[in-house]
Order: sequence, then structure tokens, then C-alpha cells
Amino acid sequence: MNGAWSRARRRALQGVALAALGTAAWLVAPALLRHVAFFRVRQIELVGVRNLAPEVVLAALRLPAGASVFSDTRLLADRVRGVPGGHYPSTPLGSGSICRSPRARTPGSSGCWR
Repeated sequence: MNGAWSRARRRALQGVALAALGTAAWLVAPALLRHVAFFRVRQIELVGVRNLAPEVVLAALRLPAGASVFSDTRLLADRVRGVPGGHYPSTPLGSGSICRSPRARTPGSSGCWR
């Protein structure tokens, strides 16, 4: 019975260690992958923009040249909210306006992955 108890305890400890490792990887991976060229922003899709010129929205974003899909989009959404005439009550700003998936930038894809 004592061997079974230690085996169960070992399995539980391995499960906890695996969960901790997975959590650490989930939190650290975006910071590490932010600098990989594959995850750089190459295309921006504007959804729900009717009365604004796309150039105005892109200028308001002030997206840096090395922006990554792991960048915080809340700052970008706040910048777009400041554009005159850019607020539509029925359209949530920042939702789907920036493609965060690397799949969105593969050849032959049709826009943002939802």
C-alpha cells in the first residue's frame, strides 16, 4: 500500500509540475515570440469603417514598424477612438479591427481569422 501511495503522490507532483510549466510557457511565449519576424504585423484589416478614410485611421494608429501580433491592442483602440467621426455606438472599437493571428497574413487567406 505504501508503494501505491508514493506512486500516486509522484503522479500528482508530476501533474502540478507540468501545469506550472505550461502556465509559465503560456505567459512567457508572447514576450519571446514578439521579436520573431513571422509574427510581425504585415496587414491591417479595417472592419466597420464607413465614414472615415482608411488613411486617417492608419495615421491615428501610429503603428510602429516592428509591431507584433502580440502587441497590446488596447492602446491602438484608444488611439482610434480619438479620431473625429470615428465612434459608432453600434460598432465596438478595437474588436476585429486588428488581425492578431499570423494565419491572417498567409497567402490566399481572406482577412482576419475569427
